[in-house]
Amino acid sequence: MSSLNASTDSVASNAPPVPRSRYKRNPEAHANPLSFLTFWWCGSLIWTAVKKTLQPEDVWPVRTKDKSATIHAKFEREWAKELQRPRPSVVKAMFRAFGLYFFVGSMFYGIYAGSQLVGPELLRRIVQYVSARYYGLPHDPDSGYYYCMALFLVTMAGSFCYYLGQYYSARTGAHLKAVVVLAVYRKTTVLSLAARSGASQGQIVNLMSNDSQRLLETFMIMNQGIWALPQIIVALALIWQVIGVFTLVAVGVVLVALPINFKVGASLTSLRRAMITFTDQRVKVINEILQSIKIIKLYAWEDSFLERLEHIRGLELQALRSFNSQRALLIWILTVTPTVMAILVFISYAKSGNVLSADRVFSAVALLNVLRAPLAFLPIIIAFGAQLMVTFARLQAFLVDKEVTVSREERAEGEAPCVYVEDADFTWGVPAPKKAGDDKDLDKFMSDQNSRNKKKMRKDMTNEEKKEAKKKDKIVDDEKKRVEKEGKQMKKDVKKKDKLAKKAAKASAVDAAHPEIIVESGVVAPVCLRNISFNLVGGQLVMVVGAVGSGKTSLVMALLDELERKRGTIRVKGSVAYGAQKEWIINATLRDNILFGLPYNHERYRRVIEVCALAKDLAMFPAGDLVEIGERGINLSGGQKQRVSLARAVYSDADILIFDDPLSAVDAHVGRHLFFECFKNFLSGKLVILTTNQLQYVPYANHVMMLKDGNIIEQGNFVELMDHGREFSELMAAYGMNKDSGRIDEVDKAVEDATTTTTTTTTTTANVDIDVILSASMEIMEKQKRDELEKAKIAGEKRANKKPSGALVEKEDREEGEVSNQAYFTYFLAGGTFIFVSFIILFTVENATRTGTDYWLSYWSGNGFVPGARSIDFYIGIYVALGAFTAIMVALRSYAFVVYNHNVSKAMHNGLLRAVLRAPMSFFDTTPLGRIINRFTRDMDGIDQLLPQSFQQYMSFGFQTIAIIVIVSIIIPYMLIGFGPMIIIYYILQRVYRNTSRELQRMESLSRSPIFTHYSETLSGVSS
Repeated sequence: MSSLNASTDSVASNAPPVPRSRYKRNPEAHANPLSFLTFWWCGSLIWTAVKKTLQPEDVWPVRTKDKSATIHAKFEREWAKELQRPRPSVVKAMFRAFGLYFFVGSMFYGIYAGSQLVGPELLRRIVQYVSARYYGLPHDPDSGYYYCMALFLVTMAGSFCYYLGQYYSARTGAHLKAVVVLAVYRKTTVLSLAARSGASQGQIVNLMSNDSQRLLETFMIMNQGIWALPQIIVALALIWQVIGVFTLVAVGVVLVALPINFKVGASLTSLRRAMITFTDQRVKVINEILQSIKIIKLYAWEDSFLERLEHIRGLELQALRSFNSQRALLIWILTVTPTVMAILVFISYAKSGNVLSADRVFSAVALLNVLRAPLAFLPIIIAFGAQLMVTFARLQAFLVDKEVTVSREERAEGEAPCVYVEDADFTWGVPAPKKAGDDKDLDKFMSDQNSRNKKKMRKDMTNEEKKEAKKKDKIVDDEKKRVEKEGKQMKKDVKKKDKLAKKAAKASAVDAAHPEIIVESGVVAPVCLRNISFNLVGGQLVMVVGAVGSGKTSLVMALLDELERKRGTIRVKGSVAYGAQKEWIINATLRDNILFGLPYNHERYRRVIEVCALAKDLAMFPAGDLVEIGERGINLSGGQKQRVSLARAVYSDADILIFDDPLSAVDAHVGRHLFFECFKNFLSGKLVILTTNQLQYVPYANHVMMLKDGNIIEQGNFVELMDHGREFSELMAAYGMNKDSGRIDEVDKAVEDATTTTTTTTTTTANVDIDVILSASMEIMEKQKRDELEKAKIAGEKRANKKPSGALVEKEDREEGEVSNQAYFTYFLAGGTFIFVSFIILFTVENATRTGTDYWLSYWSGNGFVPGARSIDFYIGIYVALGAFTAIMVALRSYAFVVYNHNVSKAMHNGLLRAVLRAPMSFFDTTPLGRIINRFTRDMDGIDQLLPQSFQQYMSFGFQTIAIIVIVSIIIPYMLIGFGPMIIIYYILQRVYRNTSRELQRMESLSRSPIFTHYSETLSGVSS
């Protein structure tokens, strides 16, 4: 319940506060070109991380152009243009908003890609210079030094451009991530009721967590994908200059590999769509479990829900394993391709009688290694591209969903608020039907999975059992064909109904005797309100009565634009506040729940506390109105929650206040206090619309409307309706009231007597000094401010873990310092010790043979053509054998890693799920649901997808570095002298970097939980 005119801004104002930085501005904003190129402006943050553990206040404030509000406004402008087009595209909107910024980074990366291609040519000239000096051939004595200097400068320039390109690309990804989170959040607050019912909370949470993160990750490597093909083409052209026509062999290998890669990439896209469907279902079930955890524990249903969730997770893991298997196949193809290319090129070159000179070999190998990078990144780019396509499709489908149609108008100064409805019909609406093919990927995955399961089962069957199984399959197939045939006929019928519906819509004719309206694709939506007409103006109390199910709540929803208006007119002039039947409480202090972002006015606040009967409740809390209210008002009774929600609407000072049966959750004497002190007295100058079943208060209303079966059957003042002698007077007579009973009959007299006998225990304000309570609250606030200032003065001291007075929700723990060895061991061993050790061994052997292949080629070029050397077939045989063995090792290593990742994902999720379900209720009372959901969404996605990739890259780069050191130390032992200081310097640098990166990553992880908590709270009260 909140002031509707505050809209999304009011909700956002109650979001978790952003920690204030001790810096006044971001150093990047005033960095000079040299500082920007070298990232020197980051130095102060890195140095701070060396001296102490980083805290949120140590991080610079965000630049204005990087703030979420700024970039979201930029996207909204472009998206608004797209919505004017017949087929809006979220990709085009994002490209226009952020494309130029990304283009700058892409140009930097293009320079780096060019520097990679210049290096092999310079290397060839250096080798020619060394060979000329060695054999005493004519040469320029200084040219070698020039080439070395040029190679150094090209490498350094390429390095600068690479990191600048990555910086711009990552910044673009961060912008897009923020845009997705904000766009999804904003869209959620304006979705129509029908659209909200069609979008599960799991799907929306995944859009804000996993899908937004996927954008960031994809754009961090987007440049590699954009420049991969140009790099391949230019590298092949340079290889042509070195070995001539034999380059066509390499071209042939590439042409064979690329179609296979794109075929596998299409399969990855399909599997990603199926996998994300299961992820949405899993998150939806987890959210349902957390929302109802108290009931689940009271009935000991943990095992049942655990089994249900593990089934969904099992399907998700099957899809994930298929996805990782396809990606492993892609990695194998593109890892083996450069090796196969080199083998075929050099064999064909040597077999043609050409001499493998050192300069040609080194240059060709260097260029083939340049090819290795874009070819190696292609599987990653294709995999991420597949996920990106799914993300954009899901995001666009959500952003174009139907929004509420706002009927509210601004009230002019001196003009009375009014609600005008004439001859209107309303329906709850239906979710937009799924398009044909929406579940195609999921159906294909499930069909393939069922086929595999059948094959496994039939392996152990006898011949008779197989025959019986075939008969059953035939019966199933026949039934499936029959259902498909009926489905086609139904589609034809739907089209006919659509045509009829369109004709009816054009004629604007809705038959009241047939309360159904056919909307899209033949889906029928019942009309819940028909022929609604009334005109309410100025300050008056309007009461809506009727039997259960008569349409009272539907009428309230219609006035709030939550229902779809099929015909008629509705106008609401003035600001609106709404009090829902199911109260909405956010995780904040009681005062914040009432103020809800509005400025604090002591006198008005005091009066609201009085009229809403909250004074005695405040006196019971040690921190008064500064007591922290848990999620969903966990530490408040039902009546207290209803009165806090009521106080929020009353404090909003809106022109029109709509309440949906607020008296049903409070005691009789409290209800009397609320009605007379709040609705009749304090809100006497407002237009108050109150639905209720407390008929004893009806005589006090200025206007009464009675609903039955979605129709207003009677309306007017109390005396007029009683004079009519129809259903209203019969209802009041059954309740013990009549026109001549003096407005207080036996029922109301009983309430008055109950009030008299409970004056000593009532929740009214008779015996409570509100000013004393509020003064105490102010003292608590001042004390908390003094404590914060005192803590800020103590440098290096750890923050106190003690919760402030009145606090309920515990602060999320944050690790400090190095990641513990236990964390590494837990991850490494979760997939199985045998599989992990096998993976490490296979990776080691693979890199050893790969290095051996390159070394053998070098040995061949140096010894294969000297007098007395072995035959060329000997060198070719060893070279082919090493290449083939490398390909086998890559395949075995990739398969072992897929199995290992599957085991890790399964073990980690099951352990987390069991730990949460077995936690005591006190854990859920003090832990925001958003924090728990964050563990099951973003953190689990990191274990499923991000950690495996990072671990594999770490292993690959680590082994390559070791191999280079070993080879260099064998050939030039004196180089080991220089390696010692280099390793020490590198260790210091990476340790400094890790201190900064690790703590920033931890803070970023902690910052996600409040977002999900705030979003979850917003979604639960979005109607308000």
